[in-house]
Amino acid sequence: MTGELIPISHNQFSIRKYQKILDIVKDVTVIVDEIFRVITLTTKPGDKIMFIKFDDLDMLDFFENKPIPIGEECEEKLIYSIEDGCQFSMILTIDAYAKTIDISVGYNNNTIFAGEFDKVLEIRINEDVLFVEMEGKKRIVLKKYPCLGVIIENT
Repeated sequence: MTGELIPISHNQFSIRKYQKILDIVKDVTVIVDEIFRVITLTTKPGDKIMFIKFDDLDMLDFFENKPIPIGEECEEKLIYSIEDGCQFSMILTIDAYAKTIDISVGYNNNTIFAGEFDKVLEIRINEDVLFVEMEGKKRIVLKKYPCLGVIIENT
């Protein structure tokens, strides 16, 4: 993670909010730029990934609505949800710094699949499919069509 940017909200900016995160991170250079309202974290090459890498716009494209933040602002815990026209629903909860996700798929208000996954490295989109890449060459595929579903793969 070299030159990773963390956006800072336009109100209530305080480095103390991010201190909890920064306290657990070692060998990190922190640059605070209050003019552009970002914190830049730079680590040595080869360091382990400290959080789940994902693009907010990809998540918005897949789930078609904004996430619900939970916990403190700096904790990066988010809930995404989607429903289709066939009475299926999917909820994805992301804890970016703990590198964990929870997935729940329901049909007609009944849970038909629920799982908690850790060691998540990245979430990315390819057309209408969301790929969740995990350590150990494991992958979870979240799909929208023809109905909402989850596929667990060992690649």
